Amino acid sequence: MKMKVTHPFHEFVEFEFNHFAQIVGGNQELKFYIFQLINWYFDGKKYSEDDLAIFGFNEPNVSIDNHIVSRKKYRVVSIETIMDISEQLSLKKGTLAFDYICQIMNQVDLAIQIEKMNDVLQEMICNINNAIKIEEDSMRYETDAIEFLKENIIKAHLQSKFHQIDKNISVDLLNNSCKLKLLISILEKILTVSTDYYLLVLRNLGNSISNKELKNIKKSLLNLTEHHDNLSVIHFIGYNEPVIFEKEVVEEITIIGERIESLPDLGFLYHRFIQSYPLNAVPTMERFCSSLERIVYYLFDKEWREISLSIEDQTTLKVLHQLYDHDLKDLSYIRNSEVLQMFIHEDD
Repeated sequence: MKMKVTHPFHEFVEFEFNHFAQIVGGNQELKFYIFQLINWYFDGKKYSEDDLAIFGFNEPNVSIDNHIVSRKKYRVVSIETIMDISEQLSLKKGTLAFDYICQIMNQVDLAIQIEKMNDVLQEMICNINNAIKIEEDSMRYETDAIEFLKENIIKAHLQSKFHQIDKNISVDLLNNSCKLKLLISILEKILTVSTDYYLLVLRNLGNSISNKELKNIKKSLLNLTEHHDNLSVIHFIGYNEPVIFEKEVVEEITIIGERIESLPDLGFLYHRFIQSYPLNAVPTMERFCSSLERIVYYLFDKEWREISLSIEDQTTLKVLHQLYDHDLKDLSYIRNSEVLQMFIHEDD
C-alpha cells in the first residue's frame, strides 16, 4: 500500500505503508512535515488559521492507495521525546495507560465497590448540608455529590506506579528503553481486546535510547504488527539510528533525500546489486544488508560533502546510486585504493 499526504509545493508526498514503514534520508524538513501532518490529521481537531497557512490554506488530506482516509481512522500515539513516553505512561485521559486501565476496570466487576463509595459520599454530603446555615429569601445554599464513575476514578484517584525489588521508582528515574518497553507492553494488552486501529508514530528516538536497545524494541514492534492487524508503525529515522532490514518490510523503507524512493524487494535489489558490482568476488546477502544498513541514510543526499565510510560501504552507495541513476559528483569520498577506488571515482 502507499500512503499519500498533501504538500503545499509538491502537490503530494507518497511512501510505502503497510504495517511497518521506516522513513530515512537527509531531507529533515520534509520528513518533519510528514510527521507533523500525520499527527495533526488524525488528531481530529479543527485546524487553526496558522495550521492552514502551512498547507496553503487548503485542508490537508491523507490517502491510502488513492482513497482518502477518515481523520478518525487511527488512534495515533506519537513519540518524539522521552517526555512523550512518560506522558503516555501517566493516567491522563487520552493516554495509552488511561485506555488500558479503563479496559481493566471494564473487565473487573467493581459495581459493588463503586456503589458503596457513592453511598459513603451521599452520607458525607448529608452531614455537610446539615451543617450549612445559609438561607436568603427562602433560598438555601447546599452542596451536591459528583458520583464516582470508573473514568473519574482513574483521572482523579489513581496514578501510575512503578515498583521494583520492594521499591517505588519515579517514572523520571526509569531507564529510557524500559519506559518504552513498558509502553509497548501496555499497547500489546490493549490490542488483544480493542478493535480500534492504532498508529504508532516514532521520531528520532536514537537521541535517547542506544542503537542496540532501539533495534531490539523495533523488532518487538515488528512482531507486534504481524500479530495484530489493527496496529501500524511509522518510524521517522534519524542519522545512524537502526533500520530493520527484515525481508518482509524492506519495501516499506522509504528514502527522503534529494528525491523520494522506496526500496524494492530485497532479493531483487541484491540481484541487481551483484550484477553491477565492479569485482567478481561479490558480497554475500548478509554483507550487503549490513552495508545497506550503514549507508541507507546517505542515499540521494547531496548535502553530505564528506562521508566517512569504508571502501565497501562507499562502493555499495555508488552501485545503488547508479541503479537509481543518481548523480554522485557532489559527494566527496575518503581516499582508499585500487580497483574499487577507481570505480568510486570514475565519474569525477
